[in-house]
Amino acid sequence: MTFAREKRLALGWLALLAPLPLPFNEPRPDGVVSIGFLGLYLVAVSWFLLRASRDEAGWLRPLALNLLGLVYLPFLALDVALLYDGHLVRPMMRLALFALVAKLFSLKKEKDKWQALVGIFFVFVTSMATSASPAIVFYLIAFSALALRLLGTFASLHVLALSRESTAATKGGLSLRTTAALALGVAVLSVPLFVLLPRLRNPYILGSGAQRSLEFSTGFNDDVSLDAIGRIRSNSEVALRMEVLEGVLPTELRLRGAAYDTYRESRWFRSGGERALTERRRGRRIQLAEGEPTTRVAMWLQPIGTSFVILPVETASLSFPGRVPPLSRSGAGAVSLPFAPNVVVEYEVGLLRDPVLVGQDPPAVEHPTRDLTNVSIRVSSLARTVVSEGDDYQKAREIERYLMRNYGYSLDLLGRLRGDPIEDFLFERRQGHCEYFATAMVQMLRSVDIPARFVTGFLGAEQSPLGYEIVRQSNAHAWVEAYIPDRGWVTFDPTPPAGRPGVANASLSALLRQAYDYLVFRWDRYVISFGQGDQARFIGALREWWDRLFDSRPGESSPPPIELIEPTGEAPAAATERWTSLVAPSVMLALSILGLLIWRWRRSVRMDAVAAYLRLRQLARRYGVAIDDTTAPQDLEERIARRFPQAREASGELVELYLHQSFSPHQLADGDRERLGLLLDRASQAMREHERQLKKAS
Repeated sequence: MTFAREKRLALGWLALLAPLPLPFNEPRPDGVVSIGFLGLYLVAVSWFLLRASRDEAGWLRPLALNLLGLVYLPFLALDVALLYDGHLVRPMMRLALFALVAKLFSLKKEKDKWQALVGIFFVFVTSMATSASPAIVFYLIAFSALALRLLGTFASLHVLALSRESTAATKGGLSLRTTAALALGVAVLSVPLFVLLPRLRNPYILGSGAQRSLEFSTGFNDDVSLDAIGRIRSNSEVALRMEVLEGVLPTELRLRGAAYDTYRESRWFRSGGERALTERRRGRRIQLAEGEPTTRVAMWLQPIGTSFVILPVETASLSFPGRVPPLSRSGAGAVSLPFAPNVVVEYEVGLLRDPVLVGQDPPAVEHPTRDLTNVSIRVSSLARTVVSEGDDYQKAREIERYLMRNYGYSLDLLGRLRGDPIEDFLFERRQGHCEYFATAMVQMLRSVDIPARFVTGFLGAEQSPLGYEIVRQSNAHAWVEAYIPDRGWVTFDPTPPAGRPGVANASLSALLRQAYDYLVFRWDRYVISFGQGDQARFIGALREWWDRLFDSRPGESSPPPIELIEPTGEAPAAATERWTSLVAPSVMLALSILGLLIWRWRRSVRMDAVAAYLRLRQLARRYGVAIDDTTAPQDLEERIARRFPQAREASGELVELYLHQSFSPHQLADGDRERLGLLLDRASQAMREHERQLKKAS
């Protein structure tokens, strides 16, 4: 049992644990190194640990180490030339792990051991720096505690070896209590160092990186297929987070991505016409429409593989907390970056009360939104039979109502794009997903000389009990915008309510997921995206607190603190409140526990007719009414009435309110909205009572 053996074991264990997070880090989905490569590395290090534990002789000589380096050079050239996939860190990390293994098998002199330790530290730093998950904190704590323990032993043995007092290994090193105290001290010291160490620039980097091979990126590119949105509807990953700073969100939250006007070969394309968005800037704020916003919302867009800045349709102004990136705006009003960012993009929007839809007013005769090239004769004939002799708005509503009432929602058509998929949808299958409904409506509108375009984005959001909105990939949706004289561009959504993005029912698992999302959200905001502006706000808040504590006298008021950065619209109180989540993580834990106790919070959300109608469908299914996604509202009403006569009145009135909200240009009155919950409860009670009587009779 020698000092050399103990040092090899300490280095081996550190080398074994240092790269464990790499396959799960950025860039996703493959990480810095693959699971297979990491597995080979772990096998090699485990073999080294086995040999070191036996204190075997016969380690690699310098000549063999140099030959291994020469052998790896062709693999490195191939790795950099073909396999790096736009991320140079991948081949470099594979090289580092190979070099570390080779170094471990050639440890002889003391300097070799210290060189191996430097390599391990480099791998550890890469594991930390490439992670975007808060779970890395647990890895940091575990690795730091083990590293302190092993490095203490390593240093103790090194000193003993230099003193030449003994050739036998002793246990030496740090005690468990000392190790724990040091680990706690490192954790406590790291927080203020992280906050106060100067940033040379903001963390928001406009870089395209590699082409993301994520499936959900297909719904928001320059061209999209009829399967683009349908393929991501089962993806529950977060796409966007929103926090209301002032005012209230619209009742129907519709977030616009891109608008497409050219359709051919089952794909939608944009006709171009982008221009740099440089005019109408007021400092950091970019004015997109006239009017004073009534609502301010902070937004955090995840890297979802699109260059479009996702905006609510009511957006009138746009601002960024740091340097304003170069932006462009299409003729249809879509705002985009030069390329798809691979980091979270933070921005703030000001919302008006009504949607802001822009475009050529009115579109010219040759405009792509009037193009009939790919509209078949059967589709044109159907459109003319559906509409009446009313104005364009009435015609558009009639087409929307026809598609919504006579066709069902289904994802079964994914991948079936042979022939003319719109004719197949309208005349054969009579069911499809939102892209089919929106495309069919665009073609029918153009057939009756109404300009129209296809729009992708997100519909609805999940309200977190921790104070912000979560928009998931499953909220992706497609709809239609049509030009109506004297109204401008108007939104139409022909997809039946059963096929529109919904919000999952409240449950314990949903609240746990939201609590974890809150942790990820704050980690992204205050760790991953922490920059110069955050430091300046924090220092300003500290100075204000210091002045208030020591400089104020009774009857005197302290002078206002010096403004360190340009104002971003965030009040000092809000900034201080945000910092609480960083300096007091226990608040997050307390809020998570509180969320578990109030898991029925969704019932307090203001109900609208669409939500009430969807709940009525769920109740009908639960109590045995034979319906599917293609069942029309009036069919649903009749089937409920046949099975539950006592529920006829309540369900009929609820369906009537739903149809009024869906097809009438007028909003529901407040009294009608208040009746929705009462009608839903009456229908549910009637169904429940009917089932109870049947069981009692049997």
